Amino acid sequence: MDQSPDNPEIQPQRRRVHPSLWLLPVLIWVFAWYFHLGATGPWSDDWFFQFTSPETGEPHRYAVMNWTTKHHRPLHHMFMPFLETFFADARWFAVFVSVVGHGLCALLLWLLLKGLGFTRLPRDAGALAWLVYPVIFDIPLWVAAVSTGYALALALLVLLGCMRIAKGGSLWLAVPIGLAAYTVCALNEQPASLFAAIPIMTIACADSWKARLRATLVPTFACVIGVGAYLVLSMGLVPGVSDGLSDVERGSSARLITSGAELRDSWNLTRDQANSAMLMQNGFLRGALKLGWSALKTGPLHAGWGFSLIWIALIAFAAALRLPRLRSECRESKPMRWQDATRQGFVGGLLGLVVFFAGLVPVLIIHDQDFYTRLACVPAIGLAIWFATVLEILLRNAMLSRRLGVAVRIGVVVCTGALVAVWSVACIGMQEGLHRRVLQDRSEAAQLARLVPDPPEGAVIVFCSYNHRVAQTGHPQTNRKFPGAVNVTWATTRFVQRAYKRWDVLGIGVWYTSRPPVLSVDDRGLQLDPAMVHDTTMNFLNPPLPEPYVVPWDRAVLVGVDSEGTVHRITRAELEPMVARRHR
Repeated sequence: MDQSPDNPEIQPQRRRVHPSLWLLPVLIWVFAWYFHLGATGPWSDDWFFQFTSPETGEPHRYAVMNWTTKHHRPLHHMFMPFLETFFADARWFAVFVSVVGHGLCALLLWLLLKGLGFTRLPRDAGALAWLVYPVIFDIPLWVAAVSTGYALALALLVLLGCMRIAKGGSLWLAVPIGLAAYTVCALNEQPASLFAAIPIMTIACADSWKARLRATLVPTFACVIGVGAYLVLSMGLVPGVSDGLSDVERGSSARLITSGAELRDSWNLTRDQANSAMLMQNGFLRGALKLGWSALKTGPLHAGWGFSLIWIALIAFAAALRLPRLRSECRESKPMRWQDATRQGFVGGLLGLVVFFAGLVPVLIIHDQDFYTRLACVPAIGLAIWFATVLEILLRNAMLSRRLGVAVRIGVVVCTGALVAVWSVACIGMQEGLHRRVLQDRSEAAQLARLVPDPPEGAVIVFCSYNHRVAQTGHPQTNRKFPGAVNVTWATTRFVQRAYKRWDVLGIGVWYTSRPPVLSVDDRGLQLDPAMVHDTTMNFLNPPLPEPYVVPWDRAVLVGVDSEGTVHRITRAELEPMVARRHR
């Protein structure tokens, strides 16, 4: 027989990847996060970073050189404004880029669990649970947070590189690992907290203490160099870099909490916010499910419930393709010795614990930092590792009895499927709320243009009240997740400019309240709240409004939005008692 490597009879047989192994998670991913085909913005910071001409729609050169002389997340401030500006009228693509970053994180988490020795069902369950975790909805749906998703994906890639070194890979991998560590911080600092898991992971993966020492010290040193380079630049220790930055813009290094009392208060606040957000307290999940069920009944882009049935049928078909493989996987699984079960539980539990709490550290040490839902992405990785660890030990120990093993595997599949289904509907609910927000913003812009068709040159459109909620779920924790352009002060001017297709107009927004952004009213005009004006004028593309922020009556246009979402004029006589109530 021919012994040449070209002889097909002696070639190693590659195991064919069954379509159901990738088809089902891909369908779930698109169903949960792209149900409305990207029609979920702009909102909040998206408006601020749309550097397009309201008159022509042409991008401004600032969109590709935004803050490049400053070193606060420099890649973020180049990548994100580019997406916001050049795809301002193609939101489906900008949102798709964010959704891809989120899906990439789930895939890399799956590969990480595979490298740690988890069998297929536990790693599938852990990665899918993280993929459809509805709390972190703003990572895939908010283009302004796109860098957080890609920074997390790159941080997970760093962990996979460290794992490769631990299993005998070249130490030269430390070079791209160090570069990647710097890049993570240049996109968003928080995912760099994953690097705290390097020692645990490399010690678990290496087969000797010499290899463990090498695989731990070299990548860790590379990450320290990468992160340290970012901190040095962001702290302004290099002349000419970060000149003129505020403390906040310089990053967490300039506002570290040193007082024990402040640290204690920060921990209490972070603990309460993390509990509320990550555990979906205060009705968040119920409100999201209510919106999701409404979206399923109306279909993608409200095109009809028939399209929802098509989606559900496709997912059911992919799940049916997956079921026959459960039996073969059950035969392939072997019982785990108690020593191995103890080791797996210890490694998985410790790794999840470190990742969970390391993800909270940036929130603790950054002065005056709230626990925004997108910041739950790293702690959620820890939860997913814990989840997979519990399932791994449960399934492997159940294999001591063939019949019990089959029953437990079926139970795990059913329970995980139910969890993924419920959370997927909640994810669609968050899309529905944002889609309603888009429709309402468009309606308010059209109403404003009809109500005041030709505002004077240099007009300041002042929203004095706003009483409309696009989501009426009965659960405030969900309802307030969808602020409009009028409710976010730094977004209002861009919203007004696009409504009128004019550069010279300014917009002053108002929070969800009847408290106007006005300090006083007299015959000269109205004096605006400096805090609200600062958020508006901090974008240099907006017309200037000099201190003391007094707008004469011939330039002031007073409007409000009632509970039905109708824009209406507000007179001086109506404004004066509103201002008086503000000072009580």
